Amino acid sequence: MTKGFYTQTFVVLMREAVSIESVATVLADFSPSAPNPAAEDVFTCGPSIQLDIDDQDEGKVVVDVVDQLWPDDPTTAADPSRIARAYQEGQLGPFTAPESLLRATQQSWNWEAGRTATKLHQAFIRIRCSYVLDGKGTPPNLPKNYDPYNELAFMTEVVGMLLELPAAICYFNPGGEVLSDLEVLTESAEFSVEHSLPPVELWANMRFHEFDPEWSVMDTVGHIQLDIPDMEGCFRPQDYDAEEVENFLRDVGIYLLQNGDVIKDGETSEGPGDILWVARVRESALNGPRRRVLRWFADDGEAIPKSLLRK
Repeated sequence: MTKGFYTQTFVVLMREAVSIESVATVLADFSPSAPNPAAEDVFTCGPSIQLDIDDQDEGKVVVDVVDQLWPDDPTTAADPSRIARAYQEGQLGPFTAPESLLRATQQSWNWEAGRTATKLHQAFIRIRCSYVLDGKGTPPNLPKNYDPYNELAFMTEVVGMLLELPAAICYFNPGGEVLSDLEVLTESAEFSVEHSLPPVELWANMRFHEFDPEWSVMDTVGHIQLDIPDMEGCFRPQDYDAEEVENFLRDVGIYLLQNGDVIKDGETSEGPGDILWVARVRESALNGPRRRVLRWFADDGEAIPKSLLRK
C-alpha cells in the first residue's frame, strides 16, 4: 500500500466511544470544522471533524470516532470482506497491515503497560491526513512543498490533546506499530525538542527478534510514513550489544530523514563495535509487515546465514 486518499493515520484507543462534539471541544485550539455525520460504513468514516494542517489550506486532518474495536484480524470479524476492503482502500491507514496492533503489543518496549492496556479498548478515534477531500486532483495529490515530517508532527500534537480525554487509553500508530500513553508521548516530545532530534520513536517502533540460537534481528517499522526505508540490524548477541545496534539503526534513520534515501546496496557506515557495517537493500523484510528495508551486517569476517542474506 502507498499513500493514496489518506497519507497518514494515527489512532487513539478508547475505553468507550465519545461524541464528536466532545472531540471538537478538546481540539478547539485547531479551529475544527462543524461536525459531519458518519458514513454508511463507520470504518470508512465515523462522525467527524476536519482540521487545517497549515494556513495554505493544502491539507486536512480528518478526526472521526469509530464505535468499534480496532479490526486487527479480518478473519475473525463478523464481516471479514468489509474489513478487508477497509484495509485495501487504506481507510485504516495507507501503510497498515492486519495484526499491526498485535505486533505493537508484543513489541511495546518503551511503554510496557501497552502489552495489556490495549485489551481494554472498546472504540477508537482515528486521525487521518488527506489532500483530496475537496475532490480536486488524483490521490494523493501531494503539494509541491510536501513534507511528511510536518504531517506527523502536527498529528502528534492532535493526539496529545486527545489523550487528555478521560476515556482515552493510549496512542496507537498502526503504520509504525507504536503504542504510547500520554506520559511517554510527552517525555519523547520534550526530549526531541531538548536535543533537536525528530521524535521518530513515536512514529516507528524498534523491534527485537531472535532469529536462531546465534543470531538476532532488530528492525524498525514505520519509516515508510517518512518516505524512507526501514532498517534491519542482523547480529550475534554474544558479539554486539543490542542497545548499540538500536542506536545505530535510529541514527541511520535520522540521517536518511535529513538527507533522503541515499544509501545504496553495499555501502558502509561505522557502527557497533567501532567497525564498518554493510547495508543490503532488500524489497521484503525478514519480519512482517512486507516493506523495503536496509539490512545491516557487521563487516567482521564472520559467516552470515544464507537465510539472513536472502533478497
